Amino acid sequence: MCSRSFHPRFKEFTMRGRNGLIIGCTFFVSSLVFLQLKHNIGADAWIKGGIHYFKQIEEPISLDNQWNGSDVGDQRDEIQRVLNGQSTHVGTYPDLQKFQAVVENKLHVFSAYLDRGEVRLLGFKLQKYNEQPKCEFLLDQTSNKNTAPPTAVGKLETIPEHHGRRFTACYVCCKIPKGIKEDSILAVKVSPSKGPSPGGVPATVPISQTQDRLEKRNWKSEFTVCLAPIQNNYNNVRNLVEMIEINRLLGAERLVVYNFSIGTDVNELLQHYKNTNFVEIIDWPLSLKVGEDSVGPDIHYYGQMIAQNDCLYRNRDHSKYIVITDIDEFIFPKVKNISTWKELIEYRKKKNKNFVVFQFRNTYFREEWPANTGELGAFEFKDTIAKNSSVVLASIYRENKFFAHDLRSKNIVDPLGVKTVGIHNIWKAYGPIDRVPESDGYLHHYKDYGNPETNKHLRVRDDSVLKTYGPMIAQALEKKWKELKQYDLIR
Repeated sequence: MCSRSFHPRFKEFTMRGRNGLIIGCTFFVSSLVFLQLKHNIGADAWIKGGIHYFKQIEEPISLDNQWNGSDVGDQRDEIQRVLNGQSTHVGTYPDLQKFQAVVENKLHVFSAYLDRGEVRLLGFKLQKYNEQPKCEFLLDQTSNKNTAPPTAVGKLETIPEHHGRRFTACYVCCKIPKGIKEDSILAVKVSPSKGPSPGGVPATVPISQTQDRLEKRNWKSEFTVCLAPIQNNYNNVRNLVEMIEINRLLGAERLVVYNFSIGTDVNELLQHYKNTNFVEIIDWPLSLKVGEDSVGPDIHYYGQMIAQNDCLYRNRDHSKYIVITDIDEFIFPKVKNISTWKELIEYRKKKNKNFVVFQFRNTYFREEWPANTGELGAFEFKDTIAKNSSVVLASIYRENKFFAHDLRSKNIVDPLGVKTVGIHNIWKAYGPIDRVPESDGYLHHYKDYGNPETNKHLRVRDDSVLKTYGPMIAQALEKKWKELKQYDLIR
């Protein structure tokens, strides 16, 4: 977990002010109704009295009300005390991690991270919108207790792969002014350079990591897997269990899930894994149109490019490597006597110790070409494959085609060595990329075209996973489903 992000008491602190306002408003309305009934006060006087009374109520404590330059007294000190407590990822609290409008329907931001002398915010913008925003750096009390926050002109950067949609993923880059220590920055307030529009408020985004942890590279996980946003009320428990358990065998210690919409069974399953500290669930409240119609969605694939790069930056101080795949994709090593990602990377780094990206070619294993019992040979866990509906163990036929690198590829990356990841490629790396040959490892992509006879003459048998990992996968699935008996899950 990040060493500095928003403590649960901060949520309690803001809720206390909000609840106080609700109670006050209820009391105020009740009182005015009583006065009108008892003293026959007219409607106009009733409303004017209400407005006057409402103005006397202290505003609820919220992040936007805390750092306004001159208003930095006791409230700011209290928030600072809260921030200094033991904490977890800011993504745990949906009311603190959300898309905030800098300019409504033109520029929205979601998260903020320290990066090479600047604060880098991730979000989305209208393709044609290019107005540079204003950044205010909100500092801790020891660095800036009674002065106005330092400011800078922000820089908008478009993240590639917008696929011609109205909106694109983007960065807002705020260069940290000279003399400001990175670890003194608690949050960044982003507003239009001309100031907020009438009724608008600046977007205030907390920093969820420290420069100290980034520099020490003291990771809590070796490998973290980042998934694209889960959507369409996804509820395939069977496939998700298999995906998680196989990735754990390969070396995953953590899984980050961006939840746009998931089904009830998958939600229960993810909560189970979350309770074991293996899964982090980040709500993904994307406000854009995402469904397919005559003109298409507003942004490509549920904001996948924002989510993947958010996951990259979010875990730089937590994980040594980030694995970017999807639920139906697995990166399997193919070198003799190597069965984990860690062993494979150590092997590949003998060729160049400076590799920051390991890219794997894709091939499709067709689900409509499952092995029959006879084709599984002497495999002792045949019954387990059927009982647990294992797609990976049952699929021993793939297409005879490997896609070229950067086409359908997936990557394992050093998050401190990469600026921007793409869906299948790397847009900006600070070091060399290892384009791993299929002899050493490749991406198994399991896909059901629904046409079992299509290209059947081009298929090839590939039972390398069954031979190398078969017993381990079967036993892991058997063990996990025994654990899950307490849940009423659809398999």
